[in-house]
Amino acid sequence: MYDTKADYLFEVSWEVCNRVGGIYTVIKSKSSEMMRLYKNYFLIGPYFERNVKVDFVSMNPPEEFKKVFDDLKHEGVICHYGKWLEIKGKPYTILIESNGLLSRKNEIKGKFWEYYNIDSIRAGWDFDEPSIWSY
Repeated sequence: MYDTKADYLFEVSWEVCNRVGGIYTVIKSKSSEMMRLYKNYFLIGPYFERNVKVDFVSMNPPEEFKKVFDDLKHEGVICHYGKWLEIKGKPYTILIESNGLLSRKNEIKGKFWEYYNIDSIRAGWDFDEPSIWSY
């Protein structure tokens, strides 16, 4: 068996700093162990102001992230860097505010159809919002 380890581990979920269902609990329960195993462990989730007020503290991003954050900002995507306070060990977290992509909703849904045959023409906001965010 190989003993490999990544320099960075990014865990991406709609339920990072956003309690919706069971995945939130899974992330909470394993994050402290992931922080022990990986020096550079980062959680990535959606930015919701209502959640940030309670569970998140903003910080300046590491130098190696600044260019990517600036590039994304020019595309209408704002990245918030900080720590998720509700989790033991307070893991570093990137919350992505994707409202700037709302005007491209139909284009994004068109690509989902073209590449994956996902029929979302009649989908509601519960599909659209996480889909746009994940794009």
